[in-house]
Amino acid sequence: MKTASSKERISKEFITCRVDQMFKTVVIDEKNPKILEALLSCIIGGNPKIKSWPSTVITNTTSKEKAKNRDLVVILDVIYINLEVETGLGKVVRSQLFTYHASMWKQSILKGEKYDTKTLILQIVLQFGLSPKGQVMREYKMQSIEEKTGKIDTWIENFKTIEVNMARLKKLWYDNSNEDIEKYKYLMMLDMNKEELTSLRRKKESDVIHILYRQILPLFHSKPNTRRD
Repeated sequence: MKTASSKERISKEFITCRVDQMFKTVVIDEKNPKILEALLSCIIGGNPKIKSWPSTVITNTTSKEKAKNRDLVVILDVIYINLEVETGLGKVVRSQLFTYHASMWKQSILKGEKYDTKTLILQIVLQFGLSPKGQVMREYKMQSIEEKTGKIDTWIENFKTIEVNMARLKKLWYDNSNEDIEKYKYLMMLDMNKEELTSLRRKKESDVIHILYRQILPLFHSKPNTRRD
């Protein structure tokens, strides 16, 4: 994941939650998960409630590996979620993300001697590096398509990735698309500067937006620790 150099002058881009450390500081709060639950609702729908916060560390299993640290892991009722904030693109990035996803599958899927085929093992990628012309969200599953009939066969039903195009959401905000702003406001607010957040607060009455606004303002002129563990 690309992060801002500590020597670079902080700009509007660096004080938003596209920087993973800022995201962790502002959004991830075990005592008050209201912001996180609200943005999850934009992605998976419903009224998600976080039940627990497992460790984000992936321990090494071979001598060639090193321990890795995911951005976020939470457990809902029947969903395990790994959420990653990402600005990079390409095969290497996706390979790394798949490693995170697969490790969560490995840690979560075994229940005694049986495999749990009901709990959804979900990875959410908040991707800031995509084209603003793309669709808002894409789902990825392990599937094959029958050549003659076009029938889709899913290899593992409860294993998928949702990629959120944050650049597309930024464009919808600039286009002043009221319907989309209402639908995605809790995702849009993650990449807003002070003026944009103020405008969003005026457009939409929301405790969640107010909480984020109050939490992020004191950090506006502070350089976040952008070190990637």
